[in-house]
Amino acid sequence: MIKLRKAALILTLCFLTMFSISMVASPVSSGATFSIDSESSASADYWPTNSWLNSTPEEQGMDSMKLDEMVEFIEKNEWQYDSIVIVRNGYIVFETYPGTRYDVNERHILYSVTKSITSVLIGAAIRLGYIESVNQPILDFFPNRTIANLDDDKRNITVENLLLMNSGVEWDEWSADYGTSDNSVTLMHSSPDSVQHFLDLPMAYSPGEVWVYNSGGSHMLGVIIRQSTGMSVLQFANQYLFSPLNITDIWWSVDPHGNYYCGGGLYMTPRDLAKIGYLFLNNGTWDEQEIVTPSWVEESTRTVVYQWENFEYVGYGYQWWTLPTLDIYNAAGLEGQNLYVYKNQDLIVTFTASHSRDESHPNDEILYEFILASVVDEGSEFIGSYDYLTLSVLVAVPLPILFAAIIWFTKIRKFQEEML
Repeated sequence: MIKLRKAALILTLCFLTMFSISMVASPVSSGATFSIDSESSASADYWPTNSWLNSTPEEQGMDSMKLDEMVEFIEKNEWQYDSIVIVRNGYIVFETYPGTRYDVNERHILYSVTKSITSVLIGAAIRLGYIESVNQPILDFFPNRTIANLDDDKRNITVENLLLMNSGVEWDEWSADYGTSDNSVTLMHSSPDSVQHFLDLPMAYSPGEVWVYNSGGSHMLGVIIRQSTGMSVLQFANQYLFSPLNITDIWWSVDPHGNYYCGGGLYMTPRDLAKIGYLFLNNGTWDEQEIVTPSWVEESTRTVVYQWENFEYVGYGYQWWTLPTLDIYNAAGLEGQNLYVYKNQDLIVTFTASHSRDESHPNDEILYEFILASVVDEGSEFIGSYDYLTLSVLVAVPLPILFAAIIWFTKIRKFQEEML
């Protein structure tokens, strides 16, 4: 009898544990559901080169009441959003500009969203042959510079290492506030020559060994574009990215040496930012003109680095963040700037905001609980939002049971040994 009970308890514990793990690895229902179709892609019958066309949420398979709930949530909690633009199937289905500081025509600072757009430019430079490949060593672009701390590790830093933020150079921009003397970004941009400063940095790791968030490497990607093309980043972007998409109203800050701040200096309107997402939804082609190759879109947005954050895995690609569980990728910047791209649902979401840097913002939560939950296409099956409380309970409940079972088994074994 004891053996039967023991086996039943083991099976029960295994089921509970596996169920908990599966629920953490997958979204849990707390709203509407929608399907995943790996073959789906942008399906609008026009190109928003001159302007976006509008549609109702219902016409594009979304629930406007759920989006109204989103607005109520934002207003109730007094979140400082400057714009939210939602594009589905190539049509703007929702657009709002809360407050009085910004409107549809106002550029907004993108902060580190700039990094993702710089990555697009690197892909364009490779397609055009200005850069050999992501495997090209970065020192190839600086043949006339004398570089300190030069060793084999530094010689092996590639363009891909800068894209993936695993160059190995000594860098720390998260331990101290931006603008303070202990922040690596401040040290780089306050130096007499920011390029030389970065190239001279000592190596902390071998290239590819450790991921470290590094805006200096993003800035160097822009310098590499300048070195390889003979054009400034803005000139190159205007010719090969912005002009084909008819993005004309931008501003990009520049350092004293004429290098554009590719780690976070770009200003753009939310509608124009959505065009960058739409370009990637269409595999790098805009109105039959290839801007970047389909393989670049795929490589840029694949998850290379995994992290566990807020009950889910987040990842990093070529200057793009990823949400691997839902196959979403996004460009993200300080104070709540985001460009989310969800190809399987033909969905683009842009946020611009002025959230406090001292507090976490709810962009991901709003994406899951309201925007994805508003997708109500008939026949949908995939869960569209996360129930974090449920996940916590499902993980926590089996643990004390397992602990109690171990104690119980130990006592039973001890009792059996005493009876022998």
